Amino acid sequence: MIYKQAGLIIYAALLSAVWMLLIQNDPFFWDTVQLASKHAHFFYENGLHWAPLPPDIDSGHPPLLGFYLAVLWSIFGKTLVVSHWAMWPFLSGIIVFAVRLGQFLAGEKWGWLLAVLLFADPVLAGQAALVSPDIMVVFGLLCAVYGIQKDGKWLTIIGILILCATSMRGMMVTAALAFWVLLTTPFQWKMLFRKALLFIPGVVLAAVFLIWHKTATGWVGHFEGSTWSAAFERADLKGMVRNVAILGWRWMDLDRFAEWMIGGFMIWRLGFRAIWRSHKSWIILLICLVVFLSPSAILYKNLSAHRYFLPVFAGLHFLTFAA
Repeated sequence: MIYKQAGLIIYAALLSAVWMLLIQNDPFFWDTVQLASKHAHFFYENGLHWAPLPPDIDSGHPPLLGFYLAVLWSIFGKTLVVSHWAMWPFLSGIIVFAVRLGQFLAGEKWGWLLAVLLFADPVLAGQAALVSPDIMVVFGLLCAVYGIQKDGKWLTIIGILILCATSMRGMMVTAALAFWVLLTTPFQWKMLFRKALLFIPGVVLAAVFLIWHKTATGWVGHFEGSTWSAAFERADLKGMVRNVAILGWRWMDLDRFAEWMIGGFMIWRLGFRAIWRSHKSWIILLICLVVFLSPSAILYKNLSAHRYFLPVFAGLHFLTFAA
């Protein structure tokens, strides 16, 4: 078993390394210009001193990726190559945990197909070519889900910590995972308490950051003077209807319609009750992710980019693969 696990890690690392060689000179793009490059530049120029980001680049998220890059730049040099290779451990980890989850769901022979399904999603594939905090969020999700399924305490703790330290979206995913555990764990106080303890380090880290940020800057989440404040304006009724339509499009876009067709076929063939009995846990996980990640896209004017829903799409891939 140890040799198989080591072999999987080596294979995932080599596969990710080949990908890194292909994209290592690609420039920062779109949001990663701010969330990776500018954040990292700030910490790098300030000698890795932890301080509030300048208002023009502070989007309210924990700047873990920027600080992480600044540390690597200080050691290996401030280059695009170093920046891209900073994603290598997380991409390798996504492959490892995807295969392990796939083996948990379908056995050792077919487990690798879950990794293929995840990276066949154009949204994840696109982010995999960038220096992106969303890759860290997906890694944290997979690490935590695998830890929860296999009762791996440290994997769960690490996954939750990475989610809470990467972005506020990661904090939302943590809340979704907490409700998933609550709804799928037999109601025994000792068991629930034991699983709740695994979330405490990440929740405490998130609370400390948000309190520190509020104290240092006077705001949490966003502020009116930011260049992206228009995206956080509350939508009126017409705007919310439009946002629901966009959200539906996101769910059908980029070949996800095929997954819904697979789900519909399975329900037609086996019946909803049979699907619920055999895949209840994964259905509840998907519902929890939808409930916690959809409201912001509906209530605000422009918070519906594809990458915002990567954890939800991953939940859909889990359920499709399980079915």
